[in-house]
Amino acid sequence: VAAAGNDGEDDDGDVSSPGSVENVICVGGVTRLGNLWSGSSEGDNNGRWWPNPILPRNDPDKKPEIIAPGLEVPVLMTNSDSWWGWSSGTSASTAWVSGGLALFLQEYPDFQRNSDSDETKIEEIKILLSENSQMKNGQNQHDDNFGYGIFNQRSKKWRNLLLHLRHRTFVKDAV
Repeated sequence: VAAAGNDGEDDDGDVSSPGSVENVICVGGVTRLGNLWSGSSEGDNNGRWWPNPILPRNDPDKKPEIIAPGLEVPVLMTNSDSWWGWSSGTSASTAWVSGGLALFLQEYPDFQRNSDSDETKIEEIKILLSENSQMKNGQNQHDDNFGYGIFNQRSKKWRNLLLHLRHRTFVKDAV
């Protein structure tokens, strides 16, 4: 899981590395109201030759894959008078998604990688994210800024996915 970058209005045309790598889940940022955060970098999914070559990307590897809160995200602070503060940027968005995915993988270990070379699990997670994210109004496919949508573990789509997975696990364990 890696940040899309904070190029925003001065975007160089693609997400930052390592978010641009195929087997990485790249995370962009949104505001508290669910609008694109002005600092979030845009993905170049059509490819280009100049100034630096980028091959076209296909589903589910289009960048960014997902977006999450990126403006004034509550975070723990260590060098402060209080324990918490606010942070803005796609790194904060990445922490949000990483925490949610960690909880998901703890609950559903079948989705965890078996080895460093097991790329199929990453693709499975990307597909789950792309199919269960909260897209913006009027969106029905990947968007170079909005990705496949907002990572929202409280959304109806995500809750239905978890119910389906729990049922599948229960049936498997009962057999």
